[in-house]
Amino acid sequence: MMVSPAFLLLLFLCLAHPATAQQETPFQKFQRQHVDTELTWEPDPTRYCNQMMFRRKMTVPNCKELNSFIHGQLAEIVAVCGAGGTKRHDNFYYSNATFNVTDCNLKSSIRPPCNYSGEMNGKRICVACTSGNPVHYARTSVCSKGEVDPAGGTAMAPRGPCPLLFLTLVLLATCLALAQGESHYEKFLRQHVDSSDPSPTDPRRFCNLLMRRREMATSSSCKHLNTFIHSSAEQIGSICDDGGEPAGGDLRLSEDSFPLTVCKLQGGADPPDCDYSGSNSNQRIIIACVDGKPVHFETQV
Repeated sequence: MMVSPAFLLLLFLCLAHPATAQQETPFQKFQRQHVDTELTWEPDPTRYCNQMMFRRKMTVPNCKELNSFIHGQLAEIVAVCGAGGTKRHDNFYYSNATFNVTDCNLKSSIRPPCNYSGEMNGKRICVACTSGNPVHYARTSVCSKGEVDPAGGTAMAPRGPCPLLFLTLVLLATCLALAQGESHYEKFLRQHVDSSDPSPTDPRRFCNLLMRRREMATSSSCKHLNTFIHSSAEQIGSICDDGGEPAGGDLRLSEDSFPLTVCKLQGGADPPDCDYSGSNSNQRIIIACVDGKPVHFETQV
């Protein structure tokens, strides 16, 4: 029996359509992972996180370690990429208004079943935007570094003509920059790159030492979660070029796996007694790149 070319074309289009329909754009992925437009939500943040991380497909094949849900109307969140936000650097925007945000932190192994703790706070949000839409949720520090938050009661800049005040602020900013001028790339190196030990034999001891040495466990604060990549800065930096592939927005997925140590703050540990557990793995990583350099560790896959 002869099959016409038109029939074959129609069959191809019918088969191809579901695959096309299922492909998720960076903006759609952002909505799935970070936007909850419901007017009400589970009052217990921990229970909410365990429900939502499962519903939004972030518990397979591995448990995503950290994720934030923004509670608000989609139009208000999208507006952060325009009039509702302030451009900070490159394609990052800082919201002018505060949003209710639930932060979900993994308490279990990255292998399912996943177990999360949750905490809800009101805060400004930092997002990376492409074509006027948010495509990546970043830690607030990515947008707020070096800024005095107006919500704290101190103005970011003089509102009217006041040359003396302006000059004072400029001199103060210059002094601070000289004293502690750490670029986003330098911060990434400090927080995530360690080429001294490809696989620590005692990851818990490693975490407690390195988190203090790298100033993430201090007398006043303990960073809850951090990942160290055991490789050279050059090898990791190549992910921003031909060693990685696009993963949405400014994110890049490494082609190769890297030896990693994940450090997690233990429950009940408060500064200055920060106490960490550690686990080793070998996985591909997703990082954010700006001007060809890594500036943010997103997750491992």
